[in-house]
Amino acid sequence: MGGFLTQTAATPQSYLIENSQQLESFVTMLPKVTPFKTLPASPNPDPFLEGYSPNFEEKVLIVVTGRDRITDPPVFLGVETSEDGIRRVRFELPERTTKTYPYGWAVYTGVVLPRIEGNTKVLVNGVEEADEDFQRGNFKRAEFQKL
Repeated sequence: MGGFLTQTAATPQSYLIENSQQLESFVTMLPKVTPFKTLPASPNPDPFLEGYSPNFEEKVLIVVTGRDRITDPPVFLGVETSEDGIRRVRFELPERTTKTYPYGWAVYTGVVLPRIEGNTKVLVNGVEEADEDFQRGNFKRAEFQKL
């Protein structure tokens, strides 16, 4: 599953959603309409906006974002469990197919997995190390004075 997010300066690369309260916080970032230039704007068909929720007694939701894009979402590659009990969930963030970077939008890919006792680590290929620490400033728009 996947869709669009309203991106902020603090939009993380990934989310581990383990309960309905965390899911509610995630759903607040989902736009009610799609980011495409159609008039009137078409409703966002995201299943979470329609009330979908995994059974958090048995499942967890892993969400990976692709910031500053409305196409080319993260691709789920698979799950590995190491000998030390750590589950590694692998994604790949593909190259952008467009040269534009839409400010304020992100795409996501979500995967529902069984709940485990050990830790879960999300790994995303294609994300530069410097990009993980990047935080966009929330700069105010300049005020223009009338002459």
